[in-house]
Amino acid sequence: MTMKKILIVSAIALTLFIIATFGYSKARVPAPAAPRANNTPSAPVNSIGNSAVQDAQSDEKGGIEVSIEKVERIGGQTKILVVFNNHVYDLSQLDLKEKATLDGMKPLAYNVDGSQVGGHHVQGELVFAGEKRGTLILPVINDLSFSFEIK
Repeated sequence: MTMKKILIVSAIALTLFIIATFGYSKARVPAPAAPRANNTPSAPVNSIGNSAVQDAQSDEKGGIEVSIEKVERIGGQTKILVVFNNHVYDLSQLDLKEKATLDGMKPLAYNVDGSQVGGHHVQGELVFAGEKRGTLILPVINDLSFSFEIK
C-alpha cells in the first residue's frame, strides 16, 4: 500500500509541475517589439469600376500586428478590411466603431467576422460614409494605436 501512495503522490506532483510550467508560459507578456516602418502602401490604388482596391499595409507594435487587407469604395461608402494578429491580448471585444477614425470621421459600422475565436486573430470591416481618403487611426488598447494612410 505504501508503494501505491508514492506512485499517486508522484503522479499528482508531476501533473502540477506540468500545469504550472505551461500555464506560466502562456501568462507571460513579451516585451513590446520595436515599431516597423512598413505602413506605407506597397502599390498605388487600383480602380475597378466604381470601387478602388488598395494593396495591403501592415504595422506591428506591442506584440500586435495590424494589417489593412483591402480598401474598397463602392455605393457611396468606403469599406476597409482590418486584420489583427497577436498572442498577447484578447481583442474580441475591441469596438472600433467607437474608436477608429478616417480623416477625422467615425465609421458607420464595424462588422467583425463571426468565426473569430479567442480574440487573438480578429478580422473586421470598417464602413465609412462617402468615398474617403486620409489617415486611418485605429486605437487598440490603452495608449497603443495604429495609423495608416488610405489613398
